[in-house]
This record gives sequence, structure tokens and C-alpha cells, in this order.
Amino acid sequence: MNSNQITTLTTSGTGTQTVDLTASSGNLTLGAGIGNAADSLTLQTTSGDLVGGAGTATAAALTLNASGGIGIGTAVTATANQLQFDHGRTCGRGEHRADLDGGLEQ
Repeated sequence: MNSNQITTLTTSGTGTQTVDLTASSGNLTLGAGIGNAADSLTLQTTSGDLVGGAGTATAAALTLNASGGIGIGTAVTATANQLQFDHGRTCGRGEHRADLDGGLEQ
């Protein structure tokens, strides 16, 4: 799945909204910007990697979850006040770097 395939994603109501985007097979690529600075956003794959691209994931609280890796090949760019990530790969100490105004890399 590629976020550039989502032409319109709006949340209704006032206040903080919670949005969960899950790719049930394959990778999820950030090919276009997604999210809203006031909302909570979860991007996850159940059988693949979360891959960076031309887009930025924006949220007040951002969760990145992948059964494979996060930022494989291309760093995931994120703008968030709170960032949480988890992936299925075993990784060593110092293998992740997060900059809330920039990217998340492995």
C-alpha cells in the first residue's frame, strides 16, 4: 500500500481524532503526506515493512508499527509531539535515530 493512493482522508468532529491505517499484506510506503497535527495516527503493517518516501507522517501522537522494519531503504519522515515505534526485526543498540522534526531511521 502507498499513502499516495489515498486521495481524501478527513476526520469529522472536533478535538483529537484517532486514525489507524493498516496494510494487511506487503509494505506500507509513505509516498505522500498523511495525518493532522492535532490527531493521533497509527501506521502499521501486519506482514511487511514501513518504508519512507516522498511523504511525511504528521500527528500529535504518532505510532509506527511494522512486522518487518521501519525506514527500510528510505527513512520515514515524521512530525509529531509524541512518537512510538515497534517492529518485528531484532535490532542492536543505537540502530535507531529519531528526530521529531525530521526523520526516523534505522
